[in-house]
Amino acid sequence: MTTAPPLDLETVYREHAERISRWAVRFCGPGMDARDIVQDVFVSVATALPKFQGKSEIGTWLFRITHNAVMRRRQRDRWRLWRRVETEDMEAEVVAEQRDAQELIEQQEQSRRVYEILDGMKERYRTVLILFEMEGLTGVQIGEFLGQKPSTVFVQLHRARADFLRRLEARARKESV
Repeated sequence: MTTAPPLDLETVYREHAERISRWAVRFCGPGMDARDIVQDVFVSVATALPKFQGKSEIGTWLFRITHNAVMRRRQRDRWRLWRRVETEDMEAEVVAEQRDAQELIEQQEQSRRVYEILDGMKERYRTVLILFEMEGLTGVQIGEFLGQKPSTVFVQLHRARADFLRRLEARARKESV
């Protein structure tokens, strides 16, 4: 039986940076700098890579590191998130033409609303919903990433969708008053 050659940081970065970046963008939402998360992830990877034993897929291991990095940042910088979104919205208005600015503002407002709803959800529901709906992962893949059975993932996904829709409807009722 042959063993795989040990992984080096450069190879891991080259093969997985794009996916890690995409995960960071999805989990951060507007207002957080996903590039900082990617950097944090690869600092963690550089430290932990020599200890990686291959008991799980490298992608699963990297997902957990990425997810943990985002969760730490979200906990630490939660109040900064909304302030940055407001600043970016104002900067976009000044730079863009009026018609394009209006479209940009509407897109940013929609994104802000979606992430505002997601931020109010239980973390396990938020994670499953983002991975399935935004990342397009299958229930089996999500289960591998989260260490859960696919059936558990689908139950959580069902509950997450219901929770998201409830929150969206409540927000719409509140805004129409």
